[in-house]
Amino acid sequence: HSDVFGSNRICLVFRNPVTEKELRARLSLQPKVDYALSIYGREVSLYGEFAPGASLWVKIADGLPDVYGTTMGPAVRTVALPPYSPALAFLEYRGGFMERFGVLKTPLMAVNVPSATITLTRWSSLPWEKAEGEVVLRETLAANRAPDEIFTHGVALPGPGEYTVEAEAPEIGLREIAHHRVTDLAPSF
Repeated sequence: HSDVFGSNRICLVFRNPVTEKELRARLSLQPKVDYALSIYGREVSLYGEFAPGASLWVKIADGLPDVYGTTMGPAVRTVALPPYSPALAFLEYRGGFMERFGVLKTPLMAVNVPSATITLTRWSSLPWEKAEGEVVLRETLAANRAPDEIFTHGVALPGPGEYTVEAEAPEIGLREIAHHRVTDLAPSF
């Protein structure tokens, strides 16, 4: 029995526990790929950089013994690895204050998103003007050019102020929002 958990883990479940040494001597993957192996009871996890959306051939040669000495016949399985799920995410987002020097950009990661609309809104620093922000950027970008591509875009923040950055791909139901406060003050110690 086998299941795939994301594109970097394949889980094999045996009737009885097996040892890592014996399994490594009889396990092969095609196409050949480096992997790490961990065993917990009857469950064996293979971790590697398996290509999303591809198929992997898992072969166990004849004679694999379990911990009780019973041997298993040969086994071959084709495992279909799932493609990455569509995602939009602002990377390393912590919110709060950012000190401006050079071109300041907030990184946006896109995976399996054909296009995304970016809206950058600047908010007034005056409390009585907070009801409406000023949209300083609204653009649609080609987020991914190939299936399962992980691409990072930089959304520029134009200068000191409070900003909301929104990335939206409504056709696939994704929306991500980040808030930033950019200062031109250097911290003093």
